[in-house]
Amino acid sequence: MQEFFFLEPARLQLRRALTCHLASSLPWAALRLRIHRRLLLRPPPTPAALAARLAASHSSGLLPPSSPAASLAGAETIAVCRLPSGSYRPADAPSLLECLAASFVGGTLRAAAAPPPPPRLEALLPPPLPPRLRLPPRLQREAAGWGYGAIDATHATLLHARPPAFLRVLAYAQRLEAQAGGERLLDPSGEGGGGGGGGGGAPPVQLSLHPWTGEWVVRDGAHRTFAARLAGAPLAVKWKLSQREWPSLALSQREALRRRWEGERDRISATVDSRPD
Repeated sequence: MQEFFFLEPARLQLRRALTCHLASSLPWAALRLRIHRRLLLRPPPTPAALAARLAASHSSGLLPPSSPAASLAGAETIAVCRLPSGSYRPADAPSLLECLAASFVGGTLRAAAAPPPPPRLEALLPPPLPPRLRLPPRLQREAAGWGYGAIDATHATLLHARPPAFLRVLAYAQRLEAQAGGERLLDPSGEGGGGGGGGGGAPPVQLSLHPWTGEWVVRDGAHRTFAARLAGAPLAVKWKLSQREWPSLALSQREALRRRWEGERDRISATVDSRPD
């Protein structure tokens, strides 16, 4: 009989799964269903408890543990590998998604040890969509040299080294889901969607087109971008109608852009890998 033990999300190494290009590779629809299952299994938090958890998520990006009895009922056993630092890493793709779901809504995980070595998170996810296959934003209106429209949030590139505050992203995603008027998987009680102005009235996320790679890069609004991915909703964006294009750049400008882009990728990757989890 396989032995298992209990883990809190804070003991798991999940930073790389929600930073850089890896986040766009996550199967967000499958993650949304796992969050829905966990929300159905736990009792709704009191307003005071929700406020405390929201404050904690803003400061640390991780949620404090909730009741094991509420969060473990019907939960599957995940496979994890222990790291030399004492933290744990998911050993397969389903375990990674279950760990992320627990991080978003809080709760204890039931885990079993997997044989070493621990896999890199990149190996658990499909490769990112190449820039040439990503769809550009859809223009809806123009004003004062700016274009306003929407984009598939998984087709926008994030260059943020810090992971998001999970509860804040969930609150934004619940509001987007409520606006869409469809099935409310992220808020089955129909009482959420508060906590931070991620829905109507929120400013659009600013994008810019990178001349070398052709990627539309998020300049601000990382939490809103993650929320749109989680809710499966279009991301409201704005961008300057006049963007730098590769053919118009001098050779020195092209080389500088290429070095800067590669340096930014390396800096973020080194920052994430060097942080203790």
